[in-house]
Amino acid sequence: MDVISVAKSGIRAPDYESIVIFSSIVLYSVIATIVIPGKWFLGAKLKDGKQLPYKLNGTWVHLSAIVLFVLASFVFKLFNATILYDHYGALLTTDLLFTVGLTLFLYVRSLVWIPTEQQNFHYPKWNVPMNLWVGTELNPHFFGFEIKLFAYRPGFILLSLLNVSSLAVQYERYGTISTPMILFQLISLWYSIDCFWFESGLVYMFDIIEENFGFMLVMGDYVWIPYVFSLQSLYLIDSANIPAWYAVLTVLVFFVGFYIFRQANYQKFAFRQNPHVYIWGKPAKSLETKRGTKLMISGWWGVARKINYLGDIMIALSMSMPCGFAYVLPWLYPIYLTILLIHRAKRDNDRCAVKYGEDWNRYCKQVPYMIVPYVY
Repeated sequence: MDVISVAKSGIRAPDYESIVIFSSIVLYSVIATIVIPGKWFLGAKLKDGKQLPYKLNGTWVHLSAIVLFVLASFVFKLFNATILYDHYGALLTTDLLFTVGLTLFLYVRSLVWIPTEQQNFHYPKWNVPMNLWVGTELNPHFFGFEIKLFAYRPGFILLSLLNVSSLAVQYERYGTISTPMILFQLISLWYSIDCFWFESGLVYMFDIIEENFGFMLVMGDYVWIPYVFSLQSLYLIDSANIPAWYAVLTVLVFFVGFYIFRQANYQKFAFRQNPHVYIWGKPAKSLETKRGTKLMISGWWGVARKINYLGDIMIALSMSMPCGFAYVLPWLYPIYLTILLIHRAKRDNDRCAVKYGEDWNRYCKQVPYMIVPYVY
C-alpha cells in the first residue's frame, strides 16, 4: 500500500520545493491571521489571574488556504496538486528542522530576553533536555502575537493540503476517487473546520492553559497533526472499496463521537459562562468546593469525568475505519490518542485530587467513571 512505500522511502533532505511549500504555509497563516477579520475573545484565567486575548478567525484562515491551493493547482495550473505528496519526505524533514529550530529559539529566548516572573520552568534550569521537551514559557508572544494557539493553523492547513494532494494522486492513477477516500476526506475536513469553528473552546484546553510551549507541543502542532492525521489518505490512495454497511457504520461512529465531543465541550463552556445555565432541560447542577469553585455534574459531565475524551476517540476511530484492518500504521492516530487521553485523564485526576482534596473524592463518588461509562 502507498503509505508503506512512502514510509520505506525514508526522510529526505529538504529541497527547494519543500522549503517553499512549508514557508508559504507558515507565512500565509501569519498574514491571514492578521489581515482576515475576527472576533477577539478573552481566554481562561491563568494561574497569575490574567486572561489573554485571542483573535478568532481560524476558520477563514484554514478554508481560504485550501481554496487558494485548489484554485492555484486545479484551475490556474500553477503547479500539480500532487506536489505535497511528491515532496513528502523532504517536506517532513523541513518541518522537523523548523520544529527543532523554533524549540531552541524559544528556550534561548526565555533565558535571555524573558523576565524571570514570566519564565515557567517545570524542571531545574540545569535539566536542559526536559526543559526543552516541555518548554519554559506558558504563553510566548512575538510583538503581541500569541504563537501557541496560532500553531494549530499551519498544522491543520498542512494536514488538509496533504489530504488534497493524496486525493489528486489517486485520481491521477486510477481516474476515480474511491468511497473510502471520500469518507476519510469528508470526516477529516469536517473535523478540521469544526476545530476552528468552535475556536473559543480551544483556549480552555489543557494544552493552552496548563502546558508550556516546548518541543512536545511544537512538534505536536507542526509535525504530528499534519503527518500522522494524514496517514490514512496516503494508505487509501491504493485502497479497495468497502461494503455499504461498513461505510454507514463509519459515518455513524463519527457522528455519535462528534455529538458527544461537541455537546460535552459546549456544556462545559456554557457552564463556565453562566453556572445557572439549563442543560438537558434542567438547571445545571454542580458540587460546591472549599476553594469557592464549582464542579459540574450535569449533562454529559454527570456521565463521566472526561466524557469529551470518549467522543474524541470515536472521531479518531472513524478516521481510520475506511482503511480496514490489514495494516496498523493507518491506525496510529486512534491508538496514540487513546493512550494519550487515558494518561492525560489520570494526570488531570491526580492534579485535581491535590487541588480539591476531599471535595474531589465527593465529586468522584457522584461521577465514578473517567472516560467510558460503566467501563472506565
